[in-house]
Amino acid sequence: ADLDALNTELQTLDCDVISPHALEHFVACAGASTCRLGLCLARDAARACADALAVSEVDDETLGAMEVYINGYPNACGHHPVGPIGLSGSAQRKEGRLIPSYRITAGGCCGADGARLGVPVGQIPAKALPGFMKTVGEEFQSKRQGDESFSAYVARLGASPFEALVSQYAELPSYQDQPDFYRDFGAGEDFSLAGRGAGECGSGVFEVIQSDLTAARKGTTPFATVVPAARALLITRGVEAQDPDAVFREFEKHFVDTGLVAEDFRALLTRARAFSEGWGEALDGYQPSVEALLARVDLLYSTLDSGLEFHPPPEGESGGATEIAGESSGGCVGGGESGARDSEVVELDLGGVTCPMNFVKAKLKLETMAAGDRLLVMLDEGEPIRNVPASLMGEGHEIEDTRDLGDGRWQIVVRKAAEG
Repeated sequence: ADLDALNTELQTLDCDVISPHALEHFVACAGASTCRLGLCLARDAARACADALAVSEVDDETLGAMEVYINGYPNACGHHPVGPIGLSGSAQRKEGRLIPSYRITAGGCCGADGARLGVPVGQIPAKALPGFMKTVGEEFQSKRQGDESFSAYVARLGASPFEALVSQYAELPSYQDQPDFYRDFGAGEDFSLAGRGAGECGSGVFEVIQSDLTAARKGTTPFATVVPAARALLITRGVEAQDPDAVFREFEKHFVDTGLVAEDFRALLTRARAFSEGWGEALDGYQPSVEALLARVDLLYSTLDSGLEFHPPPEGESGGATEIAGESSGGCVGGGESGARDSEVVELDLGGVTCPMNFVKAKLKLETMAAGDRLLVMLDEGEPIRNVPASLMGEGHEIEDTRDLGDGRWQIVVRKAAEG
């Protein structure tokens, strides 16, 4: 009997709580606005996407079947792994600058009819999300069968159409063309991870380091290698340098002056600065030194703990990752075919390394290996042995062998997947 009166009173509020809105179909964690683990401003991203859907041709019934779960970081406080559309905050780098981004999964669900994890379909800049979400909604509405849910829609079509759609929005524009892409939703400054603490796992910090190390390995000239190699670990010291000269000077300050990197590399850094200032021959003949620096940075990263501190081994020791010949591995590798003995085997001891850092280190090591080579990984029982093999399989690698060594230690053998 009081419903009409209640409706009248609600309509007098400054905030419209009566009319349906696309934002009702979003779940978002606090993200970087309050959380020490946050990378991206998830709630602001949700509002921007909802606003784009609100002015689209997508009706409320279709929106109700989509549901978007957003996290501002790889943790799952907003349940993105089981979201029909799941978004998790990440960072990408373009021309030395960071771009707030989101990894996208599709087809997740969790309910009375069962549960399924969403399928990873790609990564796009945060500022591309509204356009992407509008296109997803419009395509879903036009291709939906009956009252089909978005998760059922993904299961019917498979991941390929969504991967293709993500690729349309994945381009990273230059800072000069679209500087707004380098700022998160609701942020007044360019995106940066500088000064971030270790947090619970520092996932975003590790992601940025991996991005730089990958760029360094792909460098086709000494300078193209030494810049990202020197920049990779600066984020652990609260430094987000962009200019090459600043990168080299900060690296000298935080790594050479502190003894984490040998004094011998100071000459290389001086030469690299000279190259950036126009001396084209400054790095001629320095490729071996550049590769040695990258190897040292790679080794330091392999010792990085969750508090963002390094624990390098004494000079001359490998630090827990040694290459061994396939024949000498004996019974450790397990009963593969004789032809598998020709592939290289690398051993990586991750005992005492917790999730997700153990996965990050294993993934990084695999990136340095050739397709078909095997990585023998030592893991602790519990979360490490439960999570790392599954995560590596999710990357496309093959787990050839899993063994319980007793005393809380496990061993797995991973065969690296073919490129692409």
